[in-house]
Amino acid sequence: MVESPAISFSKGVDTPSLGSLFPALQDRLVRLLVDSNLLQITGLYSLEEPNAYDNLGFARAVEVQKVLTAINPNRIVLRSEVAQFDTVKMALEAVKFKVITRNEWITETDFGAIIYVGLRDVTSLLEPKVDAYLTFLAKEYNKTKLHIVGHTDATDDEEKSFENALLKANTVRDLLIERGAIDSMVIVSSKGLTEPLADNSTDSGRVINNRIEILVN
Repeated sequence: MVESPAISFSKGVDTPSLGSLFPALQDRLVRLLVDSNLLQITGLYSLEEPNAYDNLGFARAVEVQKVLTAINPNRIVLRSEVAQFDTVKMALEAVKFKVITRNEWITETDFGAIIYVGLRDVTSLLEPKVDAYLTFLAKEYNKTKLHIVGHTDATDDEEKSFENALLKANTVRDLLIERGAIDSMVIVSSKGLTEPLADNSTDSGRVINNRIEILVN
């Protein structure tokens, strides 16, 4: 007997049907929301589905949020996406989840992630949370190009800043390759001190400016 999906939808409908696997799914999502992590719920829909909604995918995401009663709505981000479904199936698996990492070291973004090296040296990249995230990237995006861009504050001159940022970016590259990323798919560059995100005259600003950006494309 094939077990029904944790969450499914009828064609053209936004109300989810919950299967026997739903409690386990919700428990797993709750466990993943450590630190300041966010849960991204993406409602899927086909352009061929007859419906009366402005955006059926977003409507589905809203309804899924309502049934995830164990998760604080402030920790949830909603979006929609067009998808292709098996036209034979009556129950559509029209939702997907992604945990967006947010902690003192890492902020995931729409383009990839930012790793904050702060005022520390490259040994900070060996912090367990950073190590776990780099391991995830190396496995999840094994066939995707990863652009590693180093940034620094303005403590040193432009040439030294460029070199320091490149060193940090190359360190991340080496760590990704050690964890399974393909050498030719990891590209490194340095912006040095040229693209600050915060005020370089303060310690807190310099901490933010010393960062590695990982662009996933």
